[in-house]
Amino acid sequence: MINRIATIRTVIKQTATQRTVMKRATMKKVCTLALGVSLCNVTWAIDLVQSYQRALSHDATWQADQLRFQIEQQNLGIAKAAALPTVGVNASIYKQYQDLDDSSNSTTGGTGAGTVTPSFNFYNDESTTRQVGLSIRQPLFRWDVWQTYKQVKISTQLAEVKLLSQQQDLMLNVAEKYFNVLRQTRLVEVNQQEVNSLAKQAEMIRAQYREGLVAKIDVSEAEAQHQSAIAKKVASDIQYQLALEELEQLVGDIETPLARLDAGFQYQNPIPNDLNAWLDMAERNNLNLTQSRLAHKVAEQKVNVEKADYFPQVEAVASTGWNKQSPETIISSTGRTDKIGIELNWTPYTGTRNALIKKSQIEANTALADVDTTRRQIQTEIKRSFLQVSSAYSQLNAYHSALKSAQQVADASSASYREGIKTMVDVLLAQRNAFSAQHDYVNAQYDYILSALQLKAQAGQLSEQDLIDFNQWLK
Repeated sequence: MINRIATIRTVIKQTATQRTVMKRATMKKVCTLALGVSLCNVTWAIDLVQSYQRALSHDATWQADQLRFQIEQQNLGIAKAAALPTVGVNASIYKQYQDLDDSSNSTTGGTGAGTVTPSFNFYNDESTTRQVGLSIRQPLFRWDVWQTYKQVKISTQLAEVKLLSQQQDLMLNVAEKYFNVLRQTRLVEVNQQEVNSLAKQAEMIRAQYREGLVAKIDVSEAEAQHQSAIAKKVASDIQYQLALEELEQLVGDIETPLARLDAGFQYQNPIPNDLNAWLDMAERNNLNLTQSRLAHKVAEQKVNVEKADYFPQVEAVASTGWNKQSPETIISSTGRTDKIGIELNWTPYTGTRNALIKKSQIEANTALADVDTTRRQIQTEIKRSFLQVSSAYSQLNAYHSALKSAQQVADASSASYREGIKTMVDVLLAQRNAFSAQHDYVNAQYDYILSALQLKAQAGQLSEQDLIDFNQWLK
């Protein structure tokens, strides 16, 4: 898990030009013309790995996820900064005007004479004061800052796991959309084959009807089946367009065809073929479960943050300043002043502190309950995917056998019809069953692939290497 989280930083630095994951052999088509030999234009197919690489640079949701992760990274720096010194600089200049009583002279009465008493003015009615100061404040004991830093550090780990989970979701999403397009492409082809087959059948029946060899009901039945196949083909075309649109939302416009699933694709049981082993892997590595656990730790640490307000705050402070007043007076404080000391601030009681602590404890208990809920959900999903993958091999063999049998029945029904043994209804029913068996086999193939991918994702094991492995079976 630690190594996988470490790859987050590499993922964020990826640019629109993604690295080449696999080397593909080049293919050239040689076209022989009447005047010579020339090379045809080559149409490159987009494979699964290329689709994922394009999604890394194109998908807006993934870009936003990376930016949100960077925001979370900044919170750690902000928390560290709270323990660093604070430096402040201040400067001011101001002019002061003051109205004073004009009592510069006072007269004391005496017999036949007057005495003048001098008056001293300690103030100026107009003065200018200039000040410059520098102050430094360094926390010495701030338990609240330390506990907040620990909470933010856990939150940063949670953000890393969340981004890794979002990257895994992007891989799974691209794979699901990619294989869904291949599924719909194959179904469109099967439906087109059915339309073509029934069109030939209907034309043959109409020709026989014109010769008086078959009844009108046979013509109606053949045309009804043909029109039903056309309707099915139109519906499959729409499903294909919708599937392609969903893929293009992730990877951008697709100008070239997609690589197709090789007919020699090997289906196998899960490795290891042990449900308990997959449950253990999910317990250790499932990213959603890891997120729930980290969210619980964040909630627990929040309780410590609230309790930290009980502790006093001790800070070292120092300041220096210079002051000048002009014109000077007897009480002017012109000169430099230096201060250094330690401050203690303590609020032993506030009305809301106990309520906040209790609220945080309830939130921590809720987060713990969410961990258990997430674990149960993941166990259920692991069991479902494991059973689907385990049973897929048998299902695929059964569907393949059913496909062969249905095709043999369809061929035999056509031969029996020509010999007058079976009716046209029997022939059309056999053909419909044969094409239905093809649908079932195609769906079973891609259901197996998606179940295998989902099993790895739920166990926290899905990686780019898995996309490369699946990519080898595309052509």
